[in-house]
Amino acid sequence: MSQVGVFSAISPMDSSNFPKGNLLSLPPHPSLTVSFRTHSHSRNPSSPTTSPENRPPQPRKETSVNPNGLQEAREFLNRIPRTRPFPPSFSINTALGTLAKRRHYTEALSHFEKLQLQGIHVNFNTLNIAINCYCHVNRVGFGFSLLGGIFKHGFKPDVGSFTTLLRGLILEDKVPEAVELFEKLMTRREIEPNEVMYGTVINGLCKKGNTGAAVRWLRIMEAGSCKPNIVVYSTIIDGHCKKGMVDDALNLFYEMKERGVQPNVVTYSCLINGLNKSGRWKEASGMLGEMLDIRISPDIITFSVLVDALTKEGKVKEAEEVIESMIQRGVNPNVITYSSLIYGYCLQGQMDEAMRVMNTMVDRGIQLNIQSYSTLINGYCKNMKIDEAVRWLRIMEEGSCKPNMVVYSTIIDGHCKKGMVDDALNLFYEMKEKGVHPGVVTYSSLIHGLIKSGRWKEGHGMLGEMLDSRISPNIITFSVLVDALTKEGKVKEAEEVIESLIQRGVNPNVITYNSLIHGYCLQGQMDEAMRVMNTMVDRGIQADIQSYSTLINGYCKNMKIDEAVRWLRIMEEGSCKPNMVVYSTIIDSHCKKGMVHDALNLFYEMKEKGVHPDVVIYSSLIDGLNKSGRWKECHGMLAEMLDSRISPNIITFNVLVDALTKEGKVKEAEEIIESMVQRGVNPDVITYNSLIYGYCLQGQMDEAMRVMNTMVDRGIQLNIQSYNTLIKGYCKNMKIDEAMHLFSEMNEKCLVTYNTLIRGLCHFGRWKEVARVFGEMLGTGISPDIETFNVFIGGLTKAGMVKEAEEVIESMIQRGVDPDVITYNTLMKGYHLEGQIDKAMGVLNTMVDRGIQPDAISFTILRNGYGKNMKIV
Repeated sequence: MSQVGVFSAISPMDSSNFPKGNLLSLPPHPSLTVSFRTHSHSRNPSSPTTSPENRPPQPRKETSVNPNGLQEAREFLNRIPRTRPFPPSFSINTALGTLAKRRHYTEALSHFEKLQLQGIHVNFNTLNIAINCYCHVNRVGFGFSLLGGIFKHGFKPDVGSFTTLLRGLILEDKVPEAVELFEKLMTRREIEPNEVMYGTVINGLCKKGNTGAAVRWLRIMEAGSCKPNIVVYSTIIDGHCKKGMVDDALNLFYEMKERGVQPNVVTYSCLINGLNKSGRWKEASGMLGEMLDIRISPDIITFSVLVDALTKEGKVKEAEEVIESMIQRGVNPNVITYSSLIYGYCLQGQMDEAMRVMNTMVDRGIQLNIQSYSTLINGYCKNMKIDEAVRWLRIMEEGSCKPNMVVYSTIIDGHCKKGMVDDALNLFYEMKEKGVHPGVVTYSSLIHGLIKSGRWKEGHGMLGEMLDSRISPNIITFSVLVDALTKEGKVKEAEEVIESLIQRGVNPNVITYNSLIHGYCLQGQMDEAMRVMNTMVDRGIQADIQSYSTLINGYCKNMKIDEAVRWLRIMEEGSCKPNMVVYSTIIDSHCKKGMVHDALNLFYEMKEKGVHPDVVIYSSLIDGLNKSGRWKECHGMLAEMLDSRISPNIITFNVLVDALTKEGKVKEAEEIIESMVQRGVNPDVITYNSLIYGYCLQGQMDEAMRVMNTMVDRGIQLNIQSYNTLIKGYCKNMKIDEAMHLFSEMNEKCLVTYNTLIRGLCHFGRWKEVARVFGEMLGTGISPDIETFNVFIGGLTKAGMVKEAEEVIESMIQRGVDPDVITYNTLMKGYHLEGQIDKAMGVLNTMVDRGIQPDAISFTILRNGYGKNMKIV
């Protein structure tokens, strides 16, 4: 094929970032007019650079220098303009190549362009070096310009030239264009690609996640004369693993071995990493064993992969053992290895261990980098030890490794999450003073923190500052805003944010809409939540499991169980199948509504569909069965739970203890508590309160007090419920002085506490103490409710103090507490007991006048009163 044919073969590519026209006939860059003149004909008499008076004498031997070292190459290239005659192309290429190999691409190009301006002869190899440099600095368009120059001067690019250009396109994320060029070169048979060229294209496809296309090229290689090597196979295996397609990676691995291509340390490292990330630790361990069996020594990458995988699995001690093993094998762990270990300990909240690893690094002469510091600081922030995070920030500021935007943003976010917004703002202004520019994450954290603290105006101002700094809010910023607003109950404002997001060209994602759906569900506006769900789908955003579970949870919270079940059926018919959380939500709601039969049906249906119940589902069912009085089935459900090897948690045990105490089986309940302690589940205040309640019900107040003392001995703080239960128990068991004693010990009291004690005191007719307790209640700012007054009125009427009871009713009306039918029935009963049936009738009339409907008890009191006084009407 002619050179023109090659031009036309590769010209139709997309060149959005290049000058218009054929890629290989681009107008030359000002400094890219390539000279191929020989030394003997390169002088221009009129040029000052070549006139004798302007040319300093140079020794002849300078022209044969072979500059391999970096500094030597730089000095050599800087001397060229003053050297006569010009050095040979071989020496120039060696110097430029040295710079390129050391990744000093821009510097090499600067010298190349100076050579062209001087009219110094370059050859085909020089141009290939220049093309390589342009590709590495993301200026592949200029690389194609030089390729055009090669054609123009009658040279034919080799496979290396095109491989370099393909790599340049891939570096600029133009993989489709690279594939198109490669296909045209293959179709026109202008060049015979080698393993490197194939590998370059396959690597680009894998980096884009297109492993399917990579495999197709692999099959082409296998069918042709250029067979795939270990690099090609390893590239695709790694691509599969990164996509989570570990089985495909393993199949290719075994196929590769059958074809006689032996895996290397890179292949095994990729597979071990992929298996670890897929949670297939045993297979990963087996792959490591196979690697060692064939005497392939793990390198630093393999060990780092293992350490990283183990720490993310929570197996930090095992990860540390791997590090010790690698040291014994002569492989020195690096900063990446130790940073993974630090990360693992931080994840577990073991900050002292993370610090120990940090010190070990330093002791072994490994320089801490920004990743080490940021990992440690992030750990302290996640574990809410912000002061320690700030201390390490100050250490960084004093050292050579200065904190960057990520470090500052991490601590700012930590401050905000802890509600320390002022400290976050101070650090924000400090970082700007130090020349560290905040990013979108920094602003998002501050906006979230300000809004969460109720400082909406400042949050809005921070958003304005962000926009003024030309930092575009991203989806995270908007999602943070929407989430904060919905939690503040400002759902309409959140929806306005989403609309402004769309106007700015930022497309909301499913997370943003889920926050909005959640906001409407919280407010009980299920129709609005449904509208948002439909809007999301209409805009082409696929509802995910969170969308469905949020909506279903909303219906359940608002007791619209039928709607929740309808959405469950929609999920079952669609692609997003319900998970255990969705089933659990509906089962729990059925139980709370007393629909235990429906809950059980859904439970068995769920299991038939292959969704395995967890401790939460079993606990909900046990609680529901217990509350429905179906104790035997409750016990059977517990047995099934244990048979399935699901350990009861604190909630399950609390449900069981509560059920047993209400059944009067208090000793059995106490045995359950001892059993949970043996299982490593520590009973909490709720557990003990149920047991106290059980003993109080049986009148065993000494046992109830013993349980209270056990709580204290085990370091469990008594709460108001504990005291209220005991006070009620003493009152019911006629031990009012003990109740008064406990009351006096309480630091914090609630309305229930006062009502319980007032009821007991009224029963014993201890009116002075009733008045004192009532006065104390008012003094603490607790307003008496209808129950308080009804208890007081009931006590007075039973003591024959009906007039005083009527005065209390007038007092409650003045306080804005409306009497109810119980209030008036109690007063009527008092007059009935006093034989004043006409006054009881007057109370009935007053009740009717005030719009309160008498009930059956009201008429029974009157009928009994008239019958007793022989006034049958």
